[in-house]
Amino acid sequence: MKSNVCYAAARRAGWLLPVFLFCQLAVTAQEKRLSDYKVSLQVQKKTVKEALASLQASTGLVFTYYDEDLRTSAPVSLSMQNASLDEVLQRLLAGNHLSAQLSGNKVYLRPYRREQALKSGVIRGVVCDKSNRQVLPYATIRIKGTSAGATADKDGIYLIPDVKPGRLQLSVGYLGFATLEKEVQLESGQTLDANFELESLTKALHGVTITGIRRGEVKALNSMRNADNIKYVLSQEQMEKFPDNTVSESLQRVPGVAVGYSYGVARDVIIRGLDPTRNAVQMNGNRIPATETQSRTTDLNGVLSNTVESIEIIKTLTPDRDADATGGVINIISKSAQEEKPTLTGKALVGYNGLTNKPNYDLSASYGRKKNKFGYLVSASYFVSTRGQDRVDISWADYELEGASYRKPESITYEAFHIDRKNLGLTLDLNYDAGRHTTLYLRTNYNKYYEFQYSGSIGHSMEEYDAQHHVADMSIYREGRWRDYHRDIFNINLGGKSLIRNWQVDYDVNLNKGLYDQPKYWNAGFSLNGQAAALDLSTPDLPVINYDNDAARDFSNYTTRNYINRHERVDDKDGQATFNALRKINLGSNKSLDIKFGGRYRYKTNERFRNYYNHVLKAGEADFRLSDYNSAYQRKDFLNGFMHLQGFPETEIMEQYFRENGDKFEQDPTYTRQNTDPDSYEGHEDLAAAYLMGTLRLNKLDVVAGVRFERTSFSYKGNEVLLDETGKYISTTKIDHANSFHGFYPSLNIKYKVSSRTNLRAAVTRSLSRPNYYDLVPWKEIERRRERINQGNPALVEERATNYDLMFEHYFTSIGLLSGGVFYKDVRNVLFDYSYEQQGGEFDGYRINTVSNGAKGRIYGIELAWQQQFTFLPGALNGLGIYANYSYIQSRLTVPGIISTRDIAMPSMRPHVGNVSLTYEKYGFSARISSYFFASFLSEVGDEASLDMHEKGRMQLDFSASQQITGRLKAVLNLSNLTRAKRGDYFGSKEYPLNTYVDGLWGSAGLSFRL
Repeated sequence: MKSNVCYAAARRAGWLLPVFLFCQLAVTAQEKRLSDYKVSLQVQKKTVKEALASLQASTGLVFTYYDEDLRTSAPVSLSMQNASLDEVLQRLLAGNHLSAQLSGNKVYLRPYRREQALKSGVIRGVVCDKSNRQVLPYATIRIKGTSAGATADKDGIYLIPDVKPGRLQLSVGYLGFATLEKEVQLESGQTLDANFELESLTKALHGVTITGIRRGEVKALNSMRNADNIKYVLSQEQMEKFPDNTVSESLQRVPGVAVGYSYGVARDVIIRGLDPTRNAVQMNGNRIPATETQSRTTDLNGVLSNTVESIEIIKTLTPDRDADATGGVINIISKSAQEEKPTLTGKALVGYNGLTNKPNYDLSASYGRKKNKFGYLVSASYFVSTRGQDRVDISWADYELEGASYRKPESITYEAFHIDRKNLGLTLDLNYDAGRHTTLYLRTNYNKYYEFQYSGSIGHSMEEYDAQHHVADMSIYREGRWRDYHRDIFNINLGGKSLIRNWQVDYDVNLNKGLYDQPKYWNAGFSLNGQAAALDLSTPDLPVINYDNDAARDFSNYTTRNYINRHERVDDKDGQATFNALRKINLGSNKSLDIKFGGRYRYKTNERFRNYYNHVLKAGEADFRLSDYNSAYQRKDFLNGFMHLQGFPETEIMEQYFRENGDKFEQDPTYTRQNTDPDSYEGHEDLAAAYLMGTLRLNKLDVVAGVRFERTSFSYKGNEVLLDETGKYISTTKIDHANSFHGFYPSLNIKYKVSSRTNLRAAVTRSLSRPNYYDLVPWKEIERRRERINQGNPALVEERATNYDLMFEHYFTSIGLLSGGVFYKDVRNVLFDYSYEQQGGEFDGYRINTVSNGAKGRIYGIELAWQQQFTFLPGALNGLGIYANYSYIQSRLTVPGIISTRDIAMPSMRPHVGNVSLTYEKYGFSARISSYFFASFLSEVGDEASLDMHEKGRMQLDFSASQQITGRLKAVLNLSNLTRAKRGDYFGSKEYPLNTYVDGLWGSAGLSFRL
């Protein structure tokens, strides 16, 4: 019956083999082992038969053996309390050459041959803090005098297989804790549990305890120090010490990482100068689906930082990781049950946004326990914020005036945003020790990110200047927009780890879904033409417009006959199966070799649809007038008191009018088809990967080398839209295209341990970046009137990069890190927007706009990091500390252009980026003032240098503090953007500003607890 149920479940899920294996493991997990029976035995000079009879009476088991095997058995004396039956039998049968095997309720005693007498065993256990029993992840465990050892996982659990029996000396090391040694006796074929409780170096740190951020730093630093590759780790405790709510915000604190902003909050993550399309975002080692409309990127504003256990930023790849991460990998580690006692943690904060004068709320709770063989954790987080943004948008053009050419504003727009955001994060983690060195887990994470926006804008289009500072002909546009966004992430993992004949095997089945949905987009624009105004450009990024008459201020003069609404949705789904196998081989004399191989298969679907509608009043219907639809929304202190911004249409009322009076409107088919069909598509991708790698450990030198093979095949269906010589819609034709690409990606990572706290690292790796989904779609938009074709390119191949890294890192005993490194990336087949003139055929002479491979890029830089607690200082000063990092990055991208080939910097690359935080922690008090800064950079590439867009450099100052009220309760204060720093970009040179953004100051305060 069990087999039928398992088969049916597998068939329906489409994952027959992995689910079948899991079911088999679950069934066999119910079988008991000798070690599962706890017994007590007191015998004094009794025969083995008599002792076995006593055990049979107390356990209910039947012991089966041949009398002749026990005839020569000498009397035994034994006293054991609450010991495992396995241990009791080993002692009882010692010297009798008998082995015990459990089957059902019978224990068979059989003689074994002399050469089989000594079987290798297994040592396993948990490493924790002696003071509070909290686990210590990534501790190093070594068997002294041999090369055997292990590194504990994120739950503090370690396993050393294939250990020769005998008396062994174990040594455990952990940064910030005293090294502990323990002598153990491993019997033949035994699985020995050896747990360790380490003492923190409290006295050595001059009275500063390892709590709060320091415990978080210890976890992160140990993970980094013991890693085989170059990575940086942020623990949850570290993230809590910054005023950051989302994973994107937390990542801005990492060396070599920069962020782009969305309404004042970090969103896009740039690693080593490479934008999000060239990086990978994973959860527990599995790629997270996209939550954007065209690309493979994930909006990490949708993942709250208090929902995760830690974040790894992996900068050099190993063959057991996906190769599609030229910049790096952001690996989010979800929470899991770690402690034996029930643990409840959480927080409740209330905040305030200074621009909108609205409150924010931040609530979270997590409960978990690991008892005997079963562990569970449930977690929920809810964050509600009301944000705002004030923006000035300027475009520039050349005008003939007084016989000369002058660059003047072509348009000026003032816009105010009101934004409501809601984040919900849910986590469920279950794990089970199934026995026979097998652990199973089920992990589920759901992150819901909802955003509602209302924006009002006043735009000015300058048709004609009659003087240097006067516009003779100007059109004014007053627009209002309601729009919302759903960006949701769901994933579920079912997997486990097993030890099979000295092979450590792990397996995982993963289902993911990413959603981008914009069901609400209501837009209306009212216009007034033929106006005149004086223009004051004394402050170029804040131009002042003074209307010549009051007509521009009379809302009844603004009219429209159009109303726009639309719906857009993208579903990104995938299913994935992963398998890895590791064998550790002891070469003797502190030498060992780890052999590892595995593979991954992923099937992905990506579908996007758009429905755009322009509803036009029928002939004879009266125009809409702004005075009838004027919104109550206004910004009295727009741009910090620059002006009082008001007079926008209330599109909710217009949407209601449209729904009630649809017969008064007619559709614009050209607008609908041109804005819907080219952007709607469906497709699927297959990824198959396999790898082989080895890790050679020679005393102080670790060498990790191997190769990964990846093959990507895809098939997409798009649309070709044809517009005639007048710009009107003619037809839509379906197009489909399939293609594939593949490659080998070798890597080499070297670590030389100068000492237990100092490493030298070097790496040479190969990586790839896949084209965005939309770039691979065979879509076309043919505009005969403009003699122009916009299209996708399904013939694209992946970008490929060769990456070189060198790094020095030293870890302080007083908890800290000093590191410096250089990197160089040679990227080929770089994707870029390409325009060219069609030669021959039906569209001879047309301008083709598409995406192409062919550009070449080089990125190189320096990364420096210093974080240290100054525990060597006297008295109260030893609570001081610093957290600082700086990256200098340069790049050169050679791009073929329609005018000429250009050498430019990689777009989004910040040449200078860094953090400086001054910290203090002592007597239960913790505080830090933090700055994040970056220099001006190229954000968008034009056809020539004068048309390039640059974003201005910026520094943001934040403050956070906490005070321990009791051992379990803490008060928290967070403040962001203390100086109300603006953001902005410019066109060609800083003389021509494009956008200026003001986001204001925001903060929160409340309580956090750990029970």
